[in-house]
Amino acid sequence: MKVISVLLCMAVLMSVVACGSSVSNESNGMTADEILSNCHNASNSMNTVQIHEIYTTNRLWFSGSGDTSALIDNLNHSAYTVAYDSAFPNESMEVYALDEWLYTRNSTEEWIKTQLTEDIWNSIYGSPQQQLLVTLQNYTQASYISMESVDGTNCYKIDITPTESQMNALGLSGLTIKIPTFNAWIAENNYYLMKLSFNLTISDGEWLSEILTYSNINQPVNITLPAAAENAEALSATEWMEESWRWQ
Repeated sequence: MKVISVLLCMAVLMSVVACGSSVSNESNGMTADEILSNCHNASNSMNTVQIHEIYTTNRLWFSGSGDTSALIDNLNHSAYTVAYDSAFPNESMEVYALDEWLYTRNSTEEWIKTQLTEDIWNSIYGSPQQQLLVTLQNYTQASYISMESVDGTNCYKIDITPTESQMNALGLSGLTIKIPTFNAWIAENNYYLMKLSFNLTISDGEWLSEILTYSNINQPVNITLPAAAENAEALSATEWMEESWRWQ
């Protein structure tokens, strides 16, 4: 899976946490809607974050698993991403956003770079709060399930029924989803999103599972470009998008 696609999928998954209608389940006197609204508001103060994504899937066009970790510093427009995919067991993908350049390579290619424009930054990373505030707008229903710990943080576990548009954004339009499960874990103390997961069973036997965890929120970030990337070949944005280094 292309690392850019992985990062865009992260943004799509974050979009299932939104403002809609909840059932009557409550915790600490709050409904699921109110908890999600607090999460929405808290996202304004998320300036740095580390996101770890693990997915497994059995689709007609691809079966396998992947592991992606992204460290994002929105204030300085810098980031580091590394991705692994079971389809390419001997390869990894690395991406650096630093000093107004976007550097990329996989384990079999040389480093290349392109100018890090605002559009490219927003399309790949965006800011944590932009991803939440812009895309977290619609769901059909949400309900509080329980309190659970995520890496030692006490969290509200919320069950979410996504809208049809959210399912379409995941590339699942026109499919019959038998068992869709979307859950969000939101920190009790500050309402930051700590974990997001979904599991889908499709009527023809295909399935997709994904888990994202969020950590090191607003912690200092130190991203250093490796020496090997300092002489990266500069490409235009169009050339960069067309390069064959990307996983197909």
